[in-house]
Amino acid sequence: MKYKAIFISILISMLSSCVLISESTTVPHANYKIETSDPSQKQEALKVVGQVLHSLKFELQPNDWKVWETILDADRLVEKKQELRYKRDNFEVSYRVMYGAETNGFIRLSFYEQERRQFSEDGIGLFYQIHKKFSDSGLVHIDETVEDVKAARPVVTPEAFNEQHPLPPLSKKIKYAAFVLGGLLVYAFIILYPFWMLIRKVVSKRLNGLQAKRAAFALGSALVIFPVPLPMSMFGPMLLVPGILCIPFVMGLPSDYVLFVGISISGTLLLSTVASLWLIKETPNKALHRINR
Repeated sequence: MKYKAIFISILISMLSSCVLISESTTVPHANYKIETSDPSQKQEALKVVGQVLHSLKFELQPNDWKVWETILDADRLVEKKQELRYKRDNFEVSYRVMYGAETNGFIRLSFYEQERRQFSEDGIGLFYQIHKKFSDSGLVHIDETVEDVKAARPVVTPEAFNEQHPLPPLSKKIKYAAFVLGGLLVYAFIILYPFWMLIRKVVSKRLNGLQAKRAAFALGSALVIFPVPLPMSMFGPMLLVPGILCIPFVMGLPSDYVLFVGISISGTLLLSTVASLWLIKETPNKALHRINR
């Protein structure tokens, strides 16, 4: 019964640590539809799209469908597996052939500018540069249809996106910063401190030497309880969870996310090293023995 209660307490702590640390934000994105109603057009159009993106220094990326495997439903996951993705700096383009009741098929292309709330002037300029090259290559852009609206896949220009998603006022930014800080503090109280106590108890029993205990404490903490934001949906808020729960999936994540995991581990290592100076100290008997020598 005692061990069962401990296990339940740890489980509840882990679940409670899933603190919302960000509001739902949308990555700036614009869309482009390419007519491919003739079956013979599809492969040629896909080839031209790839050539245009290569000419603009975009690089083909591995398909990241594994990242969304536990988030998307079966139909959306099938669509995700068929996507082609290209990237240049903070700009990303993804596209695939789609079919609908109103057309025999078309290529839907999405253009993103990462790490921003709105499109920059460079982003708007690059979008229309791609637009012009498509037109010069003979690709025909088609307008948004009623079916697009019903399926929640509108055709949006960069300017329209910026108009629909204005930058938040300063008061909202301050509120958001306080929200993130609050989430981190809750994570610290629910996960960091209890697990620090547990790790301290383990290393104190199994290791000798003050420096060895502190080193093991800091390293163990960094590898087990480093915080990782886990997306609730493709563009939704994040959950803050202990990194040990995400390690089995790290190898399938994009390189940018793996880099963030490395930064999180490094930050937790630094914080845990400082905490070890406070939590792990010499016992009075050992200190007295060293002075007598």
